[in-house]
Amino acid sequence: ANNARGIEFPCPVFVIRSGTGNDFLNDIGQTPNGELIDIRKHLSSLPEVEIDGEKRLFINGVGMGIDGAVCDGVEKYKAKTGKKANYTKVALEMLLYKYKRPSATVVVDGEEHHFTDIWMVSAMHGRFFGGGMMVAPTQDRGTGRLSVMVMHGGSRPRILTIFPTIFKGNHIKHKDIVEIF
Repeated sequence: ANNARGIEFPCPVFVIRSGTGNDFLNDIGQTPNGELIDIRKHLSSLPEVEIDGEKRLFINGVGMGIDGAVCDGVEKYKAKTGKKANYTKVALEMLLYKYKRPSATVVVDGEEHHFTDIWMVSAMHGRFFGGGMMVAPTQDRGTGRLSVMVMHGGSRPRILTIFPTIFKGNHIKHKDIVEIF
């Protein structure tokens, strides 16, 4: 996305469905395998996020927290062993005892929000990430606005029971630990 900054594409830019979960295509509308989709309209006016002074564009979503820690754990396992890691196993280890919850200040529309014990923060242009997790179920990429989802607080056992509800977007019902801006 960052390489497309400021470029007007004179010809179609195609994407094709592949892999086990394509969150971008889930959001804009899946097509049967083999059908090409011109995504030029989705490459203009991309949202920008700034994290620790670095500005980056993104197509679907960007975040920090346990989801990134799990991906990092999976990659480290693969690099160390040369084998494919079990994503679910790594996620459970993180949820149960490995993930250390940071504090963060999230700035939305110039307003600062301070949080402790962050599980995840995601700025979403689309609704999905992580292979089908509906992080921002009310997000509409056609509005020109983003949704920022913050999951914070809550005990590890409680998060273990709530986290699976993210696949249907029902995690947002837990307003004491999930905030959407």
